[in-house]
Amino acid sequence: MRRPAAVAGRAKIIIPVASMADVAFQLIIFFMICSTFAREAGITVKPPVAPGLEHIRESNTSVSIDASGRIYVQGRRVHDALSAEAELMDILKRARTD
Repeated sequence: MRRPAAVAGRAKIIIPVASMADVAFQLIIFFMICSTFAREAGITVKPPVAPGLEHIRESNTSVSIDASGRIYVQGRRVHDALSAEAELMDILKRARTD
């Protein structure tokens, strides 16, 4: 049996469904890792505690460069990249713990 002339010139489209399952599982795993699950109402969880650990404080350091190329460290303008590096080294030295 012959095909009609309009359909004979078309290429047959094949959709690989095996890779769709892989993509679906990867999306499920991605969303499970990136989401936070709701905590159950009746379950209390005590995280483990290690004795003798020192709490490390977090340090927020910001370095900004505006459209004209001016550099700011912690909101203060510095003259050049070497000055910014020196400022950052001072900030990091003060933030270190024993």
